[in-house]
Amino acid sequence: MLNYLNPPISKHFLGFGPIAVPTNTANKIIAIIRESAANPYIRKWAEKIIENVPDRNEYQEIDAIYRFIQKYTRYAKDPLEFEYIQTPVYILQQLEIGDIPSLDCDDHVVLSLSLLRSIGYETSVKVVGYNPSNKQFTHVYGIVYINDYPIVFDAIHKNKPLGWEPPNPVWVIERDV
Repeated sequence: MLNYLNPPISKHFLGFGPIAVPTNTANKIIAIIRESAANPYIRKWAEKIIENVPDRNEYQEIDAIYRFIQKYTRYAKDPLEFEYIQTPVYILQQLEIGDIPSLDCDDHVVLSLSLLRSIGYETSVKVVGYNPSNKQFTHVYGIVYINDYPIVFDAIHKNKPLGWEPPNPVWVIERDV
């Protein structure tokens, strides 16, 4: 049973400045993904999501996870003035009891890349900003690879297909998971 009064949510001081915050956020996201991808509970969810995909059809496996996240989660911003990251186990436990988890972009990345890595996919995290007058990073999404070919994985946009990428970022940090 979920404990809503004390959920497994990570709160962190991310530093100051235009580079420290996105870099430290990316580092924390990557650490959570690496740890979660090795969790048998996460792998079991990934296996269940792709169970009807033909064996070795990598694109369809990735797309099945993408569509699953689009269908069973919703977007919501973090509380004002602080960043927190929900763990994939917590998010999937919400689904298990019939809740619809509300996730921001970093929660989406943590969930999606944890599921993908648990079944053997290489991934990276991309942090971007769109305002040329400041180095404000405003969005994060995943990249998944099939034979070194990158596929954008940004499931927060319900009407966009796998591979769609938000256009024209001005600031970009990309890190392998």
